[in-house]
Amino acid sequence: MRFWVETKNSFTSNSNMMKDLLRFISRFSFFILTLCCVVSFYFYFFVGNLSEEELIGSGVYHTIRKSKKIEPKAEVILIGDSIGNQIYNNKDYNDRIYSLCSNQAISMVGQYNLLKNFLETNKRDSLEVVLIYRLSSFRNDLRQNLTFNYFIKPFYKREYLENYSQNVLRQIKKIPGYWLVHSNTVRMSRWSPSVQSINNPNNFRLSDISVEYLIACDKLCEKYNASFKLVAPFMSNEFSMNDFGSFQESIVKHNLQTYFSKYFQNIVWLDKKYFSDKSHIKKDLISELLGKNFLNL
Repeated sequence: MRFWVETKNSFTSNSNMMKDLLRFISRFSFFILTLCCVVSFYFYFFVGNLSEEELIGSGVYHTIRKSKKIEPKAEVILIGDSIGNQIYNNKDYNDRIYSLCSNQAISMVGQYNLLKNFLETNKRDSLEVVLIYRLSSFRNDLRQNLTFNYFIKPFYKREYLENYSQNVLRQIKKIPGYWLVHSNTVRMSRWSPSVQSINNPNNFRLSDISVEYLIACDKLCEKYNASFKLVAPFMSNEFSMNDFGSFQESIVKHNLQTYFSKYFQNIVWLDKKYFSDKSHIKKDLISELLGKNFLNL
């Protein structure tokens, strides 16, 4: 009799524990479901549901669309950072000189994507591809505050995945919440995770990703019978050749001398008074200082 009572009590205790567990799971599931609904509602009505023109980095989307157009008049194809875009604005140069210059935040991987878009759409010989890139832009290794909005959202898509090396994919997966862009609500919003990074225009170095995709751009041009060269934009005279010592050592280390053979001697030095920051010309001086074809392309 005693055994039966103890067994019954044990069964009752286990049953109660199971009920408590099921009750907890039910309440937790309801909480998660409610949270997801609230977050989705918030993103859709207050943060997301934006057009590409309203997104952070909207210029990148414009440049992507432009890179996919058939342009029979284009002869000199420009890719590059925001300095290149100041010299040859991608909204103005749409004829013989065809500008796909964008922003350093898309990294050399993004430059490669734009170039591949154009060359696959415009398959013809004798195209000249020019990369206009400030030295500090080469440090981009997809670990910046801008990476999520400028690279992950526009370029972490099925159509571009085949372009990415394992190194690039590893860097992407280090970005908190990178996988959230699979939700169109997040992709079409201004939201982005916080990434600790320091924007230092004086930091002149070559990231492994920049090395990899500089070479990849050259090989892509070779595949489509286009020429490829790297050119230097303008720089403030507050810098000097002495600032580039470690960068030049990296060029030799990675055997990139061919690309940089004339780069440093062709840097255009401008007085620092013309700059709004350490990199960009003041907007009201762009037309006066840079003219129509500043680099004589």
